[in-house]
Amino acid sequence: QFLYFIGDATAVGMATASQRAGSSGGGAVTRGRIVIGIALLMLMLIFAGSRGVGVIQNAPGDRVGRVVTDVSAAGEIERLTAERDAAIAKALAARKEAAAAKARAAAAEAGHGKGSSDDAVVPPPESPKVDLKPEFVHGGAAGELPSDLSGFGRRELPPRETPLSQTPPRARPNTGAKAHASCRYVFDRYEPSPWEAKYYENINDYQKRVCEVMNSEFKDLAARYKRELPKCTINKITDDRSPPPSKCERPAKPVAFDDGVFSKMHYKLVCDGSERGKALAKDMPERQTTFIEPLVGMLRHPMFCYKQWGGTNNLFSKNYMVHDEWTVKRNYPFVDAADTTGRGAKPRVFLFDAGGSIWSDGESQAWFHHQYQKWCLDIDGGYFVWETTNHDPRKVMNIVPGHVKPFYHWFNSFTNANPASWDNPLNQMLRLVEPEDYVVFKLDIDKYEIERPLIDAILDNKELYERVDEFYFEHHVTVEPMMAWWGTSASKDEFQNSSMLMFTEMRKRGIRAHSWV
Repeated sequence: QFLYFIGDATAVGMATASQRAGSSGGGAVTRGRIVIGIALLMLMLIFAGSRGVGVIQNAPGDRVGRVVTDVSAAGEIERLTAERDAAIAKALAARKEAAAAKARAAAAEAGHGKGSSDDAVVPPPESPKVDLKPEFVHGGAAGELPSDLSGFGRRELPPRETPLSQTPPRARPNTGAKAHASCRYVFDRYEPSPWEAKYYENINDYQKRVCEVMNSEFKDLAARYKRELPKCTINKITDDRSPPPSKCERPAKPVAFDDGVFSKMHYKLVCDGSERGKALAKDMPERQTTFIEPLVGMLRHPMFCYKQWGGTNNLFSKNYMVHDEWTVKRNYPFVDAADTTGRGAKPRVFLFDAGGSIWSDGESQAWFHHQYQKWCLDIDGGYFVWETTNHDPRKVMNIVPGHVKPFYHWFNSFTNANPASWDNPLNQMLRLVEPEDYVVFKLDIDKYEIERPLIDAILDNKELYERVDEFYFEHHVTVEPMMAWWGTSASKDEFQNSSMLMFTEMRKRGIRAHSWV
């Protein structure tokens, strides 16, 4: 506009002179504008060469190109472009809403209750609000060991087809795993070690001074435990990115441990009386005994209370838990012999991990992966992982090993104890798992009002405790010195005696229950 003003002013002078000479004033104005414009354009180009000029090309739909000579002008262009884009988006949204309203109105007139247009937007129904407040009580006075589970809340899960009772159970392929019913090893009983039995008997006293007792009364037993620790250590035989080895020999018997220190899980051989079953079982012992870590001390690494053996450096070590390959594969010979599919069918391995973070954080998923990998086993039934912390799903899946992804299910949501919720891991377990499968369940969400009902449900329901084979749980109770780490997440109404009872009752039902870290 400034250039046009200068050109017009000059042209008026030229027109006046032309009129005096008898020529056309309009032509003079035009010629004046052209001359002045060319001259000023040359000056601007010279100026641009010394200062630098940024040129913004026409955006689609723009009718005017712009020359930007400073930062403030560039900002103005960005603002105008943003306003244009916002106006377009607003117009599109308004058009879509108008179409949706028209569709809803048409549907209402037709009595169908919803629009038929592809653009129609039907709001979803509100999700029911669920009160997750637990409804359980504890037997006995605070700090006293209940004699049984009568004081614990009784919670029943719905039948297997629920909460969507109209949906049929998932049909699983004929793997041949059920065929081992002709003969099989079944859980018989749990036997605490002499060390565990004494600790259990005096728990109401010991729980007040755990490390003092471990150093004064049980140092020799702890030293015997320490000598057995190499058998508890997971030795990685492949990295995360590799599938397990193709073949491992099935152990003929469980790994032996010091029976004065370690507790026992007893199994017995049961056959249906058929000749085939008898033939399969003729070389099998009628009874087998596996070992498991004793429930003593801090219910974590036994060296926690001994400074000379690492002390609190063992706080997060998992290499004190006993895992037994024979237990997982105890019925494989019967499955192989009875398999008619030709696929060498085996029971599947499942991992349900409530509070599992992601593959690299917390290490639980990778830890279980390595545990079964060393036995030539995939967790082929599936990884079912719940984690409440928000994560980018692309990151979550990118760090999962490729051979695991076909079996991997990761839920970025709260673990739910409501029996009617599909975010309750136990509902998915009931829906997917057969009693012949091997199931690992880790529970560590640090919300006891949700954890406790899930534990009670397992203890109270045969359908569940016959499916869970290994259970891992970090029970936050009031016990020193763990209060320095657990703080307010520890239950003020429960003590170590409650932990002892819980894990003992799990083991008495045939579940290899471990105190997690």
